[in-house]
Amino acid sequence: MLKITNKKRAKYLLDARQRGGPTFLHFVRVNKIRYIGFIGYFGVFCTYMAIINQWFFFWVLAALVSGALLADMSWLRGTKKSWALMERVINWDEVKKIADEKSA
Repeated sequence: MLKITNKKRAKYLLDARQRGGPTFLHFVRVNKIRYIGFIGYFGVFCTYMAIINQWFFFWVLAALVSGALLADMSWLRGTKKSWALMERVINWDEVKKIADEKSA
């Protein structure tokens, strides 16, 4: 199970800050395991629906997956637009301290 901890979030924020804000490729690279699992899981069902000629359900699943991916991209776009403000208001010393904490 992929557990997201505050330490991982802090490292992501520091990395994004170093890059001048979140980027599409960095976002995909960080979340690649989740996306592979998500697309693979629904890909199996879409393939099964295509094999048994249930095209309606195939397109429903394909639309569901596309909508979820589009929502993620929309979230990323919103984060990129608000990055200038976030960079100013985040206490970066505290983020660095959290990223450097030893795991329990």
